[in-house]
Amino acid sequence: MAARTAWLAGVALALLSAAGLVTALSPAFTHASNGPSAAAAPAAAMTGPAAPATRLGGWATLLRGAHDLGPSRAATTQVLVALRAARRPSSLLSWAARAGLRATWFAGQPTAMLAAPPAVLGHALGVRIDDFRLPGYGVFYASRGSGHVPAPVNGQVTGIGRITSLGQVHPGGAPAGPSVGGLGPGGFVRTYDVRPLWNRGDLGQGQTIVLFEVDGYSPSDLAAYAARFGLPAFASPLPHIGPTNGKVLGESNMDIEVAHAIAPGANLVYVNLAAFGGRHSSPAAQFQQAFSTVARQYPGAIWSISLGQCEAVFSPTDAAAANSAVRAAEQAGTTAFAASGDSGGLECLGFHTRDPRLPAAGISFPGDLPQVTSVGGTALQLTTAGRLLGQAAWTEPLLSQGSTGGQSILFSQPSWQQGPGVVSSLSSGSLCGQPSGRYCREVPDVAADAAPSSGAAVLLKGRWVSEGGTSLATPVWAALTALIDQYLRSQGDNPVGFANPLLYRLASRPPPLAGIRDVTVGTNDFFPAGPGYDMVTGLGSPDAWNLARDLASLTGRR
Repeated sequence: MAARTAWLAGVALALLSAAGLVTALSPAFTHASNGPSAAAAPAAAMTGPAAPATRLGGWATLLRGAHDLGPSRAATTQVLVALRAARRPSSLLSWAARAGLRATWFAGQPTAMLAAPPAVLGHALGVRIDDFRLPGYGVFYASRGSGHVPAPVNGQVTGIGRITSLGQVHPGGAPAGPSVGGLGPGGFVRTYDVRPLWNRGDLGQGQTIVLFEVDGYSPSDLAAYAARFGLPAFASPLPHIGPTNGKVLGESNMDIEVAHAIAPGANLVYVNLAAFGGRHSSPAAQFQQAFSTVARQYPGAIWSISLGQCEAVFSPTDAAAANSAVRAAEQAGTTAFAASGDSGGLECLGFHTRDPRLPAAGISFPGDLPQVTSVGGTALQLTTAGRLLGQAAWTEPLLSQGSTGGQSILFSQPSWQQGPGVVSSLSSGSLCGQPSGRYCREVPDVAADAAPSSGAAVLLKGRWVSEGGTSLATPVWAALTALIDQYLRSQGDNPVGFANPLLYRLASRPPPLAGIRDVTVGTNDFFPAGPGYDMVTGLGSPDAWNLARDLASLTGRR
């Protein structure tokens, strides 16, 4: 290990010069595993009141615009349920067994999942589950009404999630184009002030970055990328959960290559959401299972989630469950980053075009979760030599692209989201049902390079392309955090863990160093960038070396 560390440091200098599951109930359902032991707050403590009916009522409108194909033919259907406490729900488990349901309790979390054929689940919860067809989205199952909490479990269950398979998340990257000088390892090092960390030998050794994906990646592209830039070879195969041989669309290649470019000593783990039920499963249940499984198998890892879907597709119960799963992972030191979205604040535009009565404006799940650090996008201004001149908010309105930002309809503003610019004339509490004087969760929290014109040089199917999007900015932050965590540990400090409270504390008072560069120029489709926090680039873009030293005074001694 010491020889490898020294070798990696030499490589750096050369470059510079050039999840908790306890399953019960059905005898046939045997998968079981243990999750994080730290208790998470009940779902009611993680969200504000339900969003106004005018926004969440869009779900009923969406179903009215879809073609009802009759009783669902899905082999199985799923739904998340919220519990009153983060302890084993014995009454729920017993009731589900009698009703013929498979039930999974996510240990240490106030969440369980019920699964059964549609007629069985529908009968148990008092709803009818049909198949629907929506142009552009294919066939999906859904219930027209919300499930009812059965009387025998009323003392343990506080709410039922949305029964549907609609809303499969999609990669957030901007379309790739021929490479005209996208950033390679050296470019990222210069842009984000990584040189002092690499000079110390902080290349991410001992850190794990987990990349959540929905497409496959090309091992031959990864090998050629590493060889081209003199990086250490990728593990072959990468440590992974789920299939790795899916269709290569470019998202996974970009995320993996960028993370390796910045943190070449880190352990990279590929997670395919298809491992958690496939494309016909409940998207909320997929994330719940993925987050809990990764937390169990890779405690304390750094997560990069370059995926998203219109927030309004998810119910308050579903979103609270996912938020609780991330919170449980963070008890073991996990840091979670998620892309804010690439539609400039119009993350629900696809559903709006199917029914103009639905609002096109909206933010992206899971980037809306208060427990994740939502990452927006910037456009870099570089000299011909690659030196950073400045940054602006990433926006390309003619292409309906740009850094998504805005306010959540599901979450109230967390207590830590404070600082100059956070509450402004553009802030509101009405979207998430808050009374006067209270506000909704605002995103993004931070930003990094996302414009395809200044994006990453990615090797895809043997061709060099330039890719961007907030799905680029997300692994940038994850990889930089791997370097920062290594630095913090070397100083005897704790790793970053849940980053948002620390980042907003830095923004609320003049830090010793400029670890976050404020971005004050540009807009997305709804909000302007400006001094302090804004709903386009959040608090700003990182300076890794300064941020590492700023955080050393906040994370505490080990």
